[in-house]
Order: sequence, then structure tokens, then C-alpha cells
Amino acid sequence: MKYPEDFENALKSLVDYLEQEKGINHDEIIKLITKEKKPDEIPVCIFNNKLSSLESVVKYLKENLDLKYSEIAKLLNRDHRTIWATYSNSRKKFSKKFVVKDNKYFIPALIISNRSLSVLESIVYYLKDDCNLKYSQIALLLCRDQRTVWTVYNRKKKR
Repeated sequence: MKYPEDFENALKSLVDYLEQEKGINHDEIIKLITKEKKPDEIPVCIFNNKLSSLESVVKYLKENLDLKYSEIAKLLNRDHRTIWATYSNSRKKFSKKFVVKDNKYFIPALIISNRSLSVLESIVYYLKDDCNLKYSQIALLLCRDQRTVWTVYNRKKKR
């Protein structure tokens, strides 16, 4: 589709302003414009104290992003039967659909697909090392006890 030149110039000016003056990078601008939900990014706000980490992730991918069991299995490097059982269990424990509001932190699905660590270990390690969060902040985000977060992180660190 061909847009008028003045429209393209205005859009370019807006993008330049957002990048230079507001410090918003190109990918964030695209995400804001399209409101695109990427299956390779899991919002941290979905975690709660009723579901395990894997249950939360699977439920989000299934209900909020409408992915098939096979797609979720491939994305998370799990068997599709495990995904089905996990989703089934999550629906029994927490029947509501997740409401994803303004969320500052996202977990890359690639982190969770690493099978050498538990899902919670992967998430905690990512938030601690890559996002530079404190144990107390991670505990609040994941609805877990701060001592649990510390234990999970240190268990991973010892490996």
C-alpha cells in the first residue's frame, strides 16, 4: 500500500521523536502501535499463588494467545501431552482468563524451553541476572515467598 508522502514524513518524525526524546526503541514502538501479542514473550503479571509457573505460562498461551497444544509444546520444548495435562490442571485451579494490563517485564519463552532448569528456576534466574531485580521484587512479581526465590536462585547458581 502506498501512503501519501506527508503521512510517511509525519510518521517518521513521530518515530524519531519517540526514539530520541523518550528513549523508546524501535521494537517497543512497533509493539505499542500493533498491540501485538507475541507468543515468545510471557508477561510476568500472569503469575499467581494458585498456579505453578508452568501452569500459568501454558494457560496464558492457550487462552490469551489462542495457541494450539502442539504450538505451545514446541515453543516450550515439552511434550504435547504434558501441555494438555498442565492446561487441564490449571483450569481446575483457576478458571478465569488472565487479564494482562500494563506489564513492565516479559519472560522470553526461550528461557522456559531450557529443560536443564525448572520453569521457576529459569524465570527467577532471568529476572535476577538479566533484569537486575532484587529477590523481594521477584517475589512480588511471581507471588512467591522471598525465601523461595532466594532458594531457587541459589540452587541454580550452585549447578
